[in-house]
Amino acid sequence: MISIHFPTEDEVREAYHQGEEAVVALFREMILNMHILAERVQKLEDRLASLWQRQQWKASFQRWSEQTGTQESAHIVPMSLREAP
Repeated sequence: MISIHFPTEDEVREAYHQGEEAVVALFREMILNMHILAERVQKLEDRLASLWQRQQWKASFQRWSEQTGTQESAHIVPMSLREAP
């Protein structure tokens, strides 16, 4: 996993004193870090959505099986919703 670093106040002041190019480089690094974090958040949101969908399907099936008295679920669970071994 890539380490994320945001500049401290001292680093920002140092870049300011070094000049425009140092400030621009600092912002480039921050923008890159924000893109990395945005990708991580998106992946986590996708995983959570998938887990939520699985849980909703299980809850729905459980209600159905309780209503019908059916207990055998493995053969009708869609492959996309089955948990990995």
